[in-house]
Amino acid sequence: LQFLSSTKAPFWINAYTYFAYKDDPSGISLDYALFNPNAGMVDPYTKLCYDNMLYAQVDATIIAITRMGYGNIEVKVSKTGWSSKGDPNEVGATLENAAMYNRVLLRRHLGSEGTPLRPSVGPLGLGRGLANVGFITCTYIGPDHGMGRHAMEEAGYIGTVKNHVAWF
Repeated sequence: LQFLSSTKAPFWINAYTYFAYKDDPSGISLDYALFNPNAGMVDPYTKLCYDNMLYAQVDATIIAITRMGYGNIEVKVSKTGWSSKGDPNEVGATLENAAMYNRVLLRRHLGSEGTPLRPSVGPLGLGRGLANVGFITCTYIGPDHGMGRHAMEEAGYIGTVKNHVAWF
């Protein structure tokens, strides 16, 4: 963190709301995890209201880094996504949910939307973030998580965004 602070480089995170939802589908609203309209949640410490889990994850990282004395470091999301296919016990892993997550994520990215904690700073770097994650060690979701080869073949091409191919 000291190096990032001194070089003014961002702290990149991989943020996957799918895994939190999959592990607790009765405690986490699918709409909250997918950016769909929902009641949201209020953080008990900051009193900020979150309408989606991704921004809550980003802000939780910012708060942790700030408490360590590095509040000047920008936090960016390098990889995120939703599984388009999974085993029967992998709740929510559907092509429809993956397409919804990716569409709304891209819309928010293009709008340069910030998080409740840093509303003027868009957290989505997504330089390589719209790709499948080969290192995920779950029973099935690895090859169909995010927007990589399998998900792209099923979900479809939507264009190029700032020199990056975008799929939904």
